[in-house]
Amino acid sequence: MTSVLVVGGAGQMGRLFANYFKEERFKVSINDVDLEKGVKVAEELKVKFEPKLEESVNKSDIIIVSVPIDKTPKVLRKVHGLLKREGIIVEISSIKSETVKVIKEIGRNKVKFLSLHPLFGPGAETPKGQKIALIPIFNLKEEYKLSVELLGESEIIVVNQEEHDEAMSIVLSLTHFINLAFLETLRKKKLSHLEKISGPTFHLQLLTGLGILSQKTDLCVQLQTSNPYFKGTLERFIEATSKLKCLLTDKQGYIRHVDTLKKETMSKVDYEKAYREVYDLMAALKGKAKSPTVK
Repeated sequence: MTSVLVVGGAGQMGRLFANYFKEERFKVSINDVDLEKGVKVAEELKVKFEPKLEESVNKSDIIIVSVPIDKTPKVLRKVHGLLKREGIIVEISSIKSETVKVIKEIGRNKVKFLSLHPLFGPGAETPKGQKIALIPIFNLKEEYKLSVELLGESEIIVVNQEEHDEAMSIVLSLTHFINLAFLETLRKKKLSHLEKISGPTFHLQLLTGLGILSQKTDLCVQLQTSNPYFKGTLERFIEATSKLKCLLTDKQGYIRHVDTLKKETMSKVDYEKAYREVYDLMAALKGKAKSPTVK
C-alpha cells in the first residue's frame, strides 16, 4: 500500500488532503509542529500521527507539504535533507516564486517534486471536481501524469510560475485586499441594519468579505505580502479608484467612462449571464428558484 505523509496535517488544507488520500485507500499519516492538535486531528481522521519528522519522512512514499507560504521553502529543504530514499514531495502553497526557486536549487536526484496549488479552500472538503494548478518544474509530461495519478478527479490546469503568481496577485491578493478594505469601511456600521435594507449585491459582497475573514489571519495576510507581483497590481488598483473618485464631480464623464468599461468588458465576458448568476446564487442560498432576466 502506498504511504502518504502530510506535513502540516493538522491545518485545514493538510487535513483535507489527509482525509482525501485516506478515502483513496492510501496509508496516511500526519505530522505537525502543533503536537496536541496533530494528535487530535489524527484521531478524528483515524490516521497515524507521526511526531518525529525524520522517521516519518523515511517511511513514506509521498510527502505532502501543507504549511504556511513563508514556511514552505524551509520545510521543503528540511524534508529533502531528511529523505534517504526515493520519494515524491508535493507542495501546495498559494504563491510559487520562492518555492519553485528552492525546488530548482535542490534539483531532482532521488526525489520527484510536484508543485500544485489547489484553487479552492478547505470548505470544499475534497479536491474531487475542483481545479488544481500544476506549476511545471523539471518535466511537464512526467509531472502532469503524476498529478493525474494522484488527483485524477480534479481539473488539472498547467500554468508556469510567473503566470501563476501574476494571476494570483489579482485572483487572490487583490480580492483579499478589496474585501478587507470593504469591511474596514463598515467597521463602525451596524451590519444587521445594512443587511435588512440591502439587495443581493451588498449581501454577496458581505458574504465574500466575511468568508475571507474566516480564513486563518496569517494566510489572509501572506497572500498579499508574499506575492512579488501584488505591489504593481495594487498600484494599478489605486490608480483606478483615484480615477473613479475624480469622475464623481463629472457625471457625464463618469457615464462615458462606465459605458466604455462595459463595452470593453462585454467583449471578454457575458455580463448579463453574470447578473443572472448572482440571482441564481441568491435563490440557492434562500432555497428559492429562478433568476430574473436582465432588462
